[in-house]
Amino acid sequence: MLLKVVILAGGRGTRILELTKFRPKPLIELAGYPLLWHIMNLYSRHGFNEFILCLGYKQEMIKEYFLEKAYKVKKFSSSSLYCEIARGDLQPWRVYLIDTGEDTETGGRLKRISKYLEKDEYFLLTYGDCLTDANLADEIYYHFKHRKLGTYLSVRPYPGHSYFKDSDDCYLCGGYFVLSTKILKLIEGDKTHLHNDIIEPLIQENKCIPYIHKGFWSSVETIKDKQIIENIFKGI
Repeated sequence: MLLKVVILAGGRGTRILELTKFRPKPLIELAGYPLLWHIMNLYSRHGFNEFILCLGYKQEMIKEYFLEKAYKVKKFSSSSLYCEIARGDLQPWRVYLIDTGEDTETGGRLKRISKYLEKDEYFLLTYGDCLTDANLADEIYYHFKHRKLGTYLSVRPYPGHSYFKDSDDCYLCGGYFVLSTKILKLIEGDKTHLHNDIIEPLIQENKCIPYIHKGFWSSVETIKDKQIIENIFKGI
């Protein structure tokens, strides 16, 4: 099943202002590539090559990054466009770069791109600052086996990470969702927070369930988090 991938890439990244003052968080580089590239590459390795990027803060920089690599571009409006990125012998990336507003909450951003999911029953969603080595195919299989409204990657942060707690049951929602488009009807507007207002209530009702991943996962919340990931990439 070919599913579209929605990436929330519009936040201000206020916890790591040392880096996000001059660039959007998804463009922070690790091992020579932006966070966004690593995320998209993971999905692409699982066969998913159609992306909807929900942009906001410093969105022009993200657009420029993709436009420099695009061989095909189509504008929807003065602030939203579609492009295709060649990848040698691999399937090209089809990327929708959508302006969802600078101050829109995460749920509101998803609501604003809902028209691009009108013909879909399910879609994939994650945040633009989380990396993992999870087998997404296994998570998707798990989702369709249980047939809930949503499935999320349940992760234990790496030791030293800003979210890490030295406890065997310290698991949290790490993004990388598989979701039914029915959840779009639950979003009221721009001020709706995706996790607090939508995902967490669904978890409490057992309508959004965890897929436990015991391997690598990390978000980039601080300079220290970035350094930990870089050391992991280098094998330190």
